[in-house]
Amino acid sequence: MGTSAVGTYPITAIEAADANYNISYAVGTLTVEGVALLITADYKSEAYGADLPELTVSYEGLVNGDLTPATLATISTTGLGTSAVGTYPITAIEAADANYNISYTIGTLTVDAVDLLITADDKSKEYGADLPELTVSYEGLVNGDLTPATLAT
Repeated sequence: MGTSAVGTYPITAIEAADANYNISYAVGTLTVEGVALLITADYKSEAYGADLPELTVSYEGLVNGDLTPATLATISTTGLGTSAVGTYPITAIEAADANYNISYTIGTLTVDAVDLLITADDKSKEYGADLPELTVSYEGLVNGDLTPATLAT
């Protein structure tokens, strides 16, 4: 019965024999209790403007060859592929399995900055003429950005 599900089970004794006794039996109870299962949302990272990585969880406390709880957790984050550089919580909820007492640990999505090269554009002018408009070019903008938040001077 090492793999019995959470619940109660009768324990019975049988087949004792002794001519000196009038033997009777009383039923006992085996109580199988749930074990602790910790579900941890795995830490993830992405570059600013990149697609959201696959969100996953890790399990601590599975027994009897179980690979997951009966009902898998729903995993989500407030971070998106378009989210600004920073950290965002990753949560796992709603896993279920009668054989486990489930708890959760929050993970973190880290959105990392990407490289941006700003090049001052080449210009020319004739001696004595007004200075031409000075401009820059950008290499590495993502996520639909047209310029950095603060323009170069």
